[in-house]
Amino acid sequence: MNPDWSAAGPEAMRQALADYVMGVHRAYVSQATLLAPGESAAMPLLAASPLTVVVAAARDLHLIATTDRLPAPTGQEVELNDGHGGLSWTVRF
Repeated sequence: MNPDWSAAGPEAMRQALADYVMGVHRAYVSQATLLAPGESAAMPLLAASPLTVVVAAARDLHLIATTDRLPAPTGQEVELNDGHGGLSWTVRF
């Protein structure tokens, strides 16, 4: 059963997307543990930590990750910091 997102506020949607980003990164880190240390150290996301994941939606949802430093949030922008297994990121909405 799919949740009714139309009744949820922006905080619930932000949390759902932050959970999704966490799941993707957990899977990535989990796969890294199966590799030899030299191979896992060369994995792009682990080498690039910290990341910023930008969540943008107008009609469609877009997740864009960058290692570039972004300016501090302004206006209605929100950011959540998280990490797992040596990988750290900030999710920006």
